[in-house]
Amino acid sequence: MNIQFDPEELRPVVEACLVAVLEKIEPIRAQFGGKLLHSEPESAAILGLKPAHLGELRRNGTVPHQQLGGRVFYSNQDILQIAGMGRD
Repeated sequence: MNIQFDPEELRPVVEACLVAVLEKIEPIRAQFGGKLLHSEPESAAILGLKPAHLGELRRNGTVPHQQLGGRVFYSNQDILQIAGMGRD
């Protein structure tokens, strides 16, 4: 079975989905300066650690992280949780 959609018919659906997602993440972005991901130096500063120590915690699996284009990032939510400022 092959279902085809006219892109113009899908546009309102896609736009509504994007609006809904943006509305949900906007309070988080506003609260933390719009950043959802932090670099290793930023994350270390938030946690009061040296970047090398945070790197060790990342490598041993203690701190969750994401790699994008060879760079390491930490989610704002994870960093706040580790710092004890996250939501339970």
